[in-house]
Amino acid sequence: MKGLKTICPSNNEEYDGIVLSDSRCDSPLMIEIGGAEWKVLHDVPSIWRYSNLMPKFSETVTRGEGFTPLRRWSEKDIYLKLEGFNPTGTYMDRGSSVLASFFKTYKPNDSAIIRYSKDFAISAATYLTPSHRTKVVIEDPLKADPEELTSLVYLNAELCTERYREAISYDNPLTIEGLKTIIFEIVERGITEGKILVPSESGVLALSIWKGIKDLEKANFETNFKIIAAVLEDNYPSYLKNIEGIQIEKIKLNELIDNFIELTRKGVKVKLVSALGVALAMKLGEGIVIVTGESKGVNLRGSQSFWNDIKKDIAKALEGKKGMTAYEIWRELKEKYTLRGIYKALKSLEAEGIVISFFEMRKNKKVRKYSLFPS
Repeated sequence: MKGLKTICPSNNEEYDGIVLSDSRCDSPLMIEIGGAEWKVLHDVPSIWRYSNLMPKFSETVTRGEGFTPLRRWSEKDIYLKLEGFNPTGTYMDRGSSVLASFFKTYKPNDSAIIRYSKDFAISAATYLTPSHRTKVVIEDPLKADPEELTSLVYLNAELCTERYREAISYDNPLTIEGLKTIIFEIVERGITEGKILVPSESGVLALSIWKGIKDLEKANFETNFKIIAAVLEDNYPSYLKNIEGIQIEKIKLNELIDNFIELTRKGVKVKLVSALGVALAMKLGEGIVIVTGESKGVNLRGSQSFWNDIKKDIAKALEGKKGMTAYEIWRELKEKYTLRGIYKALKSLEAEGIVISFFEMRKNKKVRKYSLFPS
């Protein structure tokens, strides 16, 4: 971590190295990235294609997060950045990739202790548990999502109610480093100006987009974006209004519900809060809206008793191979099973830790490949 600094945007205090939290700071901390140039590693199918503007780690942990679609919405000049296409279904995966890379590089023998919050815990555990003992601190069990808790158990994360001072919350600087790559993807598409509409509860996502733009400026890459945080009436953190460069617009509850219904009817599955950004976009008639889905979780129930034959055949097909796509596996097995069956079995095998998936770039597209978990 030599040369890295962490700063508090609310009081400009600096810390040496990566500091994940400080109760004296009113806002999330941020890692100072300087002296780099804007550069895209086009052959890297994840957020690490922007590693030039991210903290450096000797080992990176990735599940192919990022590179999510940008799609036009309605007849107006409105676009949706669909973060539900990330591995666990939320933009949290971007931050989890950075968090897991930090642990694997600097804390390879330590337990990872994270504070439960919806979507963040399941995403972080998905990235951390393969290499680290992971504890999830649940401060209010009655408010926790029971399906997520079940998924955490299947991921072999330890659930506990003890209070750990070092427990890592969603609003940590590593999460911000991952989330800021959303704006990098927009810039990579050749878009350098316009309104970025960010649905905001905790304010972390808006802060991350803001930081990404600031890092681009430090890299001498000029943009002309306007960040607008869409908030539900008066429900937003106070630090957000003190950051120059983030505008706040309030949305009424009925507007939020109406736009959520509209999104759902058009087949776009998102978290309710994401409809804040769409409601604002419909008012303005333009903008790029950051939307995310609910975490997909993990369901292993019945995985030992179903699909045994197909799993064995898949494992045999992958022996000695560096990686195959689901389609290539399907062809290798002489189309003995349906392609849909191959996908379902691969998902189960991956959840069991028998198979791992990764991405490669083919003609500017991400292609998912599978291989046996290294023994």
